[in-house]
This record gives sequence, structure tokens and C-alpha cells, in this order.
Amino acid sequence: MGDSGTTATPYVFDTNTGNSWVQAEIDLPSMENMKIIFEGVNGEQELAVDNIRISPQLCDVGNPCTGIDCNNGQCVEDNESFQCQCDAGWSGDFCDIVVVTYTCDFETVDESNCAFIESSNDDFDFTRNSGLTPTSLTGPVGAKTGNFYKYTEISGQLTGDVASLETSVSFNAGTYCLRFWASMYGKDVGSLSILTKDGTSPETLKRVFNGQQSSNWFLITEQLTLTSSDMIIIRTVRGGKNSNQERGDIALDNIVLTEGSCA
Repeated sequence: MGDSGTTATPYVFDTNTGNSWVQAEIDLPSMENMKIIFEGVNGEQELAVDNIRISPQLCDVGNPCTGIDCNNGQCVEDNESFQCQCDAGWSGDFCDIVVVTYTCDFETVDESNCAFIESSNDDFDFTRNSGLTPTSLTGPVGAKTGNFYKYTEISGQLTGDVASLETSVSFNAGTYCLRFWASMYGKDVGSLSILTKDGTSPETLKRVFNGQQSSNWFLITEQLTLTSSDMIIIRTVRGGKNSNQERGDIALDNIVLTEGSCA
């Protein structure tokens, strides 16, 4: 086998196959004007060949996962190609990139893996709580998951006062999925907003919920495209026409921010 008179290293088959046909496959090199020669040498057994086929593709193309290492996942066929389906917590074409995930479940006062902290640019802070809120006919009856959650106690606050949580970490630029549970129950509920802010640039509103939503916890999911200097803000605004209208507690629980899309 060769081109322009050059002979390549031959492929030798010298195993006795008995009286059974055996399939042999060879990946041929890329050559111009290639000539293939079958050469048989007499021995104790007779030699035969049949059904010779040359195809413009590698021999193992029928199984595109052959030789593919998906590291922390499984290789699956995708038409004539492959795709690595990654285990939880991993991403990338070959499942070799750790997925960054931040979680705030408020079960402890100090949470090392929570990306959100109380903002210093607002009027009051969230309160960590278990069970009912002090004001009747507003707030949840308890946490969505675990025992604790955070909420805005609006008693003593003025209409329009703001309480916010904001991220305190730097992000790798890319797509992130923000998920959390919210409670917005009470006739004096104000608003809940998700915003981003890039450095000193103006804030960008991503989503807003106004007024009472439900007497139950409901899930909020928002896909965000972030730069390395972006900050995420979860902002609540006290509702009610005056400070005597206090049935407007807004609660949050199990905030999860994950690198990657929400799909």
C-alpha cells in the first residue's frame, strides 16, 4: 500500500481462523493515488477473502463513543456524532468543568456557600425566621424547605422602603440560572424585583412581581447573562398606602444560583 512508489508499513494477518470467517478492519492513512495490494503467502492452511469494502470514514464510525472519555458523565450517540451527558455538578463538552453553584437555604446564620448578603444601600434588612411571621394574614406559615427562611417585616417601615439582598462574589462571565421560592401573601404586599448591575452602570430590571401573588410559596426561575463585574439584586419594596397597613410581608427561601442555563 502506498503512493508514488512509496510502500507503507503492511498490515499482517497470520492467525489461524479455523473454518470460520473473521471480519478484519483497517483504518487507512490519507494518501493521494493510493494503491491497496492483498498479498497471500502459502502456508499450511488455505487463505480466502470476501466482501472487501472501502468507505470514506473510520472503521469505528458506527460507534462514535469509542475512545471518548466523558470523565464525569456518560457518552451517548447523537446521529453520527456523540454527546457527553454530564453527572450533576459537572459541565463542558467532556464533563470536566465543575458547575459553580451557590445556595442560600438560611438554615444557619452564616452560610459559606451563599452568594447573597444584605445590601447596605437600602432602608432595612430581611429577618431570618421560622414558622409564622408576627403579623396575621400575611407571610408564609413556615419555610419552604428546612426550618428557616428570610422575610421583610414591614411593621415599623414606611411605604416605599426597600430591603434588598445582593451578590458578594465575582462571577465567571457567562449564563447563570437563578431559582428561589417566594411568598407574597397579604393585601398590602408591595413588589419583588430581580435586577443586575454592572459596576457603576445603571441597574437593569430583569423581572418584577407586584402585589399579592399567592397564599403559598411559588417558584421563581430567571436565566441571567452575567459579566465578571455584574451583581445580582433581589429587591423588595414595602407596600400599603400608609405605615398602618402592615399585611405585606415578602419571604424568600432556598435561593440557588447555578452556572449554566435553566433548561
